[in-house]
Amino acid sequence: MKRRNESLLLLKNLLDDTICLPMDLYLNLQQYITFVSFKKNQIVRTENTLETEARFILEGSLALFKDEKIVRPFFKGQIAFDDTAFYNQTKSSYTLIALQNSKTISVSISQESEILSKIPDFHILSSQLKERSKKEIEKWVMISQMHYKDSIPVLEDCFGKKINILSRKQLSDLVGVHPRTIDRYKRTLFLNKKSISLKIRNKEILNYPFKTEIHPDHEFIMNLNWEWVSQLKLITSERDKVKFQRTKLPLLACRLFPEAKLETANWISKLFVLFFMLDDYTDRLPLGKKAEFWVAATQTLAKHSQSTYLRYTYTFPEKFRKAIKYLWHSLEQIASPQSIKEVQRSWNAYFNACQWEASNMDLEISPSINDYLKKRPDFSGGNFAVDLIPLTMEESFPEIHAAWFSLSKYRYLAAKLIFISNDLLSYEKEKKLKDPHNWVNLICLHKKVSPESAKEEILTIHDENLKEFLHLEKEYLDNIFPRDQVVFSAIKNLKYQISGAVSWSVKDTIRYLEF
Repeated sequence: MKRRNESLLLLKNLLDDTICLPMDLYLNLQQYITFVSFKKNQIVRTENTLETEARFILEGSLALFKDEKIVRPFFKGQIAFDDTAFYNQTKSSYTLIALQNSKTISVSISQESEILSKIPDFHILSSQLKERSKKEIEKWVMISQMHYKDSIPVLEDCFGKKINILSRKQLSDLVGVHPRTIDRYKRTLFLNKKSISLKIRNKEILNYPFKTEIHPDHEFIMNLNWEWVSQLKLITSERDKVKFQRTKLPLLACRLFPEAKLETANWISKLFVLFFMLDDYTDRLPLGKKAEFWVAATQTLAKHSQSTYLRYTYTFPEKFRKAIKYLWHSLEQIASPQSIKEVQRSWNAYFNACQWEASNMDLEISPSINDYLKKRPDFSGGNFAVDLIPLTMEESFPEIHAAWFSLSKYRYLAAKLIFISNDLLSYEKEKKLKDPHNWVNLICLHKKVSPESAKEEILTIHDENLKEFLHLEKEYLDNIFPRDQVVFSAIKNLKYQISGAVSWSVKDTIRYLEF
């Protein structure tokens, strides 16, 4: 009885994150469920056998196998079963085997029905577990379609160190390659062990104590952006089409604003896509023409935002004129006058800072570290991204514009953390383009130190700024009142931006890929 109660307590602890129910309810489950333990490599169920039970893993791991090849592993806190065979009550074509010594709780369909009939408090939990299981299956389908270099990091991100349970052959079977290919992949990782991206994936650096999220409509937003860039002919060549799909530029907005309404998230994603394209276009311009390009961009914005006739000083591609016009007039349809005013200010500040950066490039000037740090929050887009938060909140919190000024210190730290992570991740890209506008590069240049020393210095500054941000947050949370909900929500959105910028760079895009 004691062991059963301990197992039920473990079950409760594993499910409390889904929905918290009293321990008394879990104790009432004893007569409806079965506790089963398995030894490592023990066959739990053979193929061509009815899938009569779903097994919730309390400890250890199980896996489905087909012809001695692993098809899908299940770890602690997951439900191990062939879902199709279970719900259709048909024979499973897979063998279920314990990968480790494992403790499980088994439930049949009839037992599930009896539980929900006799203890209706479990209805919501049951529905959420089924939905979670469905999403996990969908994720496995997605992983199965990935290249192994993409799927392995996703598996590591989903399961962390649990993935190390799998043998070399099991991992290779799971991602569909030969074991020797896995060996070469791991050897490449070892040779690139100093990689910033790899260290982030391994949670060695830039590991934040708050979650990253992505907009629930991110795939739809990707499609809307693809239609937009195609219609405006921002992308025409096959090569650029492939690059657009692989870099997943629209997902940055989906990471930074995961709770924005679809219309607003879609607008911001298009704005960011345009900024990336303007930046890439500048990189291809010859020296002496880069600053002129940003002057023309600023004039185009002024023409539409100020509704005044301006004579263009420099040429500017028509496709970019149309894009700026579209975005400005679209903003007027979705934003309040206050937000329009703030977006105009931030947009101008971004273009002006980009012009400063381009002028340095034209004159082949490497700025001082102090000058760079003054301008970097603007031309990195960090300040602009942070300043877009009220636009995404004003429908639910009309008072956000008044409250926003009280968060100046939070906003400063968030924008700084964003550009620090971007500088660390984009260093190799900027070095290849011979662009000095990167903090790592400037420390190397002005202090005569190695890139590794420069990165360590910046990481120390990053951690100090993060500590200060978290201290401010704690001070606020310790004194929270219901009327301050708008500020609480704004801080949450700032945290989305800090973690989201890093997640996009290492999980979604290949823009800053180092190897």
